[in-house]
Amino acid sequence: IKGEGVFPNEKFKKLVNLYHYSLIKYSKAEQHIIKELEIGLSKMLHYHSVANTKKAVLSVEKLALTEGITDEGLFLLKTAVIYYNAGFLGEYAKNKETGARLACEFLPQHGYTSWHIKKIKELIFAIKSPQGPTTKLEEIICDTNLDYLGRGEYQTASNKLRDELNEQGEIWSEKKWDESQVLMLNKHRYFTKTAKKNNNKKKAQNLQEILRRLQKNEYK
Repeated sequence: IKGEGVFPNEKFKKLVNLYHYSLIKYSKAEQHIIKELEIGLSKMLHYHSVANTKKAVLSVEKLALTEGITDEGLFLLKTAVIYYNAGFLGEYAKNKETGARLACEFLPQHGYTSWHIKKIKELIFAIKSPQGPTTKLEEIICDTNLDYLGRGEYQTASNKLRDELNEQGEIWSEKKWDESQVLMLNKHRYFTKTAKKNNNKKKAQNLQEILRRLQKNEYK
C-alpha cells in the first residue's frame, strides 16, 4: 500500500487465528514425524523421500488455500500428507495402513481428537488408484498426490518413482514404464478447479512427449 508494505487480508487473519487458537498443535506434530522420517526412511525411496514429503506439504497447503480452505481442514490435509509418506517407514505395500496406525499413536499427543484422526485416516486412504474422492478435502489431497503429472518436472519425478519401484522388485524397463504412464495419464483427471486450470495443459503435453518416445522406439 503506497509502497509502504502490504495489508493482511481476511484469509491471512483466518490463518493466524487457526495457528493460534486451534487445539491442534500442528507445528509440533510436523516436527515430530519429520524427525522420524529423517532417521527411519530407506535411502531406496527415491520418490517418497523426506524432501518429497516436505514439498508435498507445501503443495497441499497452497492448493487448499487457493480452494478456500482456511479452517482446521488445512491441518488435516497437511497431516494426512505427512502420515501417508510416514507409512513407508513400514512395509512398502502397506504404507497407508502403517501411516494410519502411526497417526493413531502419535497425533493424540499434539491435540488431535479422535474425530480429527478419523478424518486424517480417511484422507490417507483416499490416496489410491483409481481415485474416487467424495469430499472437498479428498479432492485436494488426490490432486496434490498426482500434481506432478501436470508439471514441468514430471519426467524427473516419474523416473524417481520407477527407480523406487525397481528397488522394491518391480522391474520396469523404460519402454514398459512409458506404456504404463500413457495408460495412467489417459485415465487420470484432476478434481479441483485450481488443478484443472494449472495442470491439465501441461499434463497433455507430458503425455504427447511419451507418445513421441514410444513412436520413435529408441529404447535400449
